[in-house]
Amino acid sequence: MTAIITYFNTKNLEVIVACDSLGYSHGKNEKTDKGYLLYQRYFIAIYGPHILSHAIDLLREIESYENIRHPKNIEELCNEIQKIYDITRKGYLENSSDDYLDKEKSCAAIIFDEKTYEFNYVHFGCPFDEKYNGDHWIAPIEEGIEKFALFEQFQIDSVDNDQELLSNTKIWINDKFKELDEILESQIMKAKDGDRIRIGGLGTLYHFKNNKRKLESAFQNLDEILPLISFFK
Repeated sequence: MTAIITYFNTKNLEVIVACDSLGYSHGKNEKTDKGYLLYQRYFIAIYGPHILSHAIDLLREIESYENIRHPKNIEELCNEIQKIYDITRKGYLENSSDDYLDKEKSCAAIIFDEKTYEFNYVHFGCPFDEKYNGDHWIAPIEEGIEKFALFEQFQIDSVDNDQELLSNTKIWINDKFKELDEILESQIMKAKDGDRIRIGGLGTLYHFKNNKRKLESAFQNLDEILPLISFFK
């Protein structure tokens, strides 16, 4: 379960992408990052079943090799992701229990290209739908504040203000995630044989301004990550 907040200002060329800090798997909420830098050019935040994250992990493993061609734009990047996604999707379908094959779940990504300044939403569809055809579609992200993933399902009544976000970015975003989590607590039952599905506070934070990038992790140090290693075996 993921929540993402974006801010886009084309006049000042400023981009903010913030993800919540918790991922849910095997009945547990675990701290995680949900945004990544690819090819020292594309920032990508993802949500949905773990299929998409596997595609991103593979691209991150090969991106440093000079003899492997880099995608020239977001469309080419998405085509590469789609190829890996379709393979990992098959394995996910074969090895997951019915509880995880929810036909209402979709995979999507928020991608910003630091070279062309394109800022797009990319929808990879519902991987468990019988009508899945292996296609994706790309749409530009609007200026100002936008919200994605769980924010699209559960509306927060408070009004968003660009200046409040920019003047106190981390606190403003954290408050929005907390508001959403309170709504989830009141509307979503405890997961079967596990924790209540939650979102965390501010996790991955990407800020691009004056052609400079600032990227922060949900984790503060290696010691926070070490206890999670056995979880992924």
